[in-house]
Amino acid sequence: MRYSAAILAGLALALGGGVLGASAQTYTPLAPLPIGEGGTTPDTYTLSSYLVGAIKLLVAAGGAIAVLMLIISGTQYVAAGINPSAKSDAKERIMGALIGLTLVLTSYLILKSIDPRLVEFNLTLPPVGAMPTSPAAITATPTPSGTWPDDISERSQLAAVGVSVKTPTCTTIGQTGCTSVSGLGQGATSGLGALKSSCSGCNITVTGGTEYWLHSATTRHRPGDSVVDIRRGSSPALDAKVLTGTALSQGSCSNLGQRYSLNGAIYVNEGDHWHVCY
Repeated sequence: MRYSAAILAGLALALGGGVLGASAQTYTPLAPLPIGEGGTTPDTYTLSSYLVGAIKLLVAAGGAIAVLMLIISGTQYVAAGINPSAKSDAKERIMGALIGLTLVLTSYLILKSIDPRLVEFNLTLPPVGAMPTSPAAITATPTPSGTWPDDISERSQLAAVGVSVKTPTCTTIGQTGCTSVSGLGQGATSGLGALKSSCSGCNITVTGGTEYWLHSATTRHRPGDSVVDIRRGSSPALDAKVLTGTALSQGSCSNLGQRYSLNGAIYVNEGDHWHVCY
């Protein structure tokens, strides 16, 4: 008995490793199985797709069995006549079938409503060391050329909270005289929106975003960073709002000018713009 815990742990590890290993394999069934979304036939079959199909089959089978039990128990209830014991037994089976049917259907529907992934049984693991393909992955030394993703979505989000972005937008890496907010960190979007809502009469224009090749490597203007430059000197209300923050003698964000802390963000005076770290 004293070795039972170790034995069970070893079995669990072996089983878990086997399941993960099997989930990475694809299979070709002898006959096509309609276990895809909406009863379609998937292009590839994995352990995860089998489990998803199996749970749907079990739910359907449970519902069919519950309905069958209702029919049988109802027939027994009618056939019991004046026998109180037989009627009571049939009534209990009817109630049991109704409760079972309710549990089978509602449990699946509740899990899928909370998050469809709870019933997808996705057992695959991402490759170790895999690099994302989003703009946030662009961290290498700037190249002379290369396409740069558009920032239509990000500009629309900022426009919705009353914040504008300087044009033109960047379309290639290495381009000069442009501004891009492609892949801008969510902290910056939220922070700019909060600044706009708390500052009456502030005109906020982003003059520097994620176009990292136009900035010093120490200022962190890269996709995924919540760092922006906003125009200084053209909106007195904005400049006055920043100056209500706490003056800092030292800190992060940038060392090029006077820093102010305001609502958790750091604003650095860099001449014609505020360099902001949210």
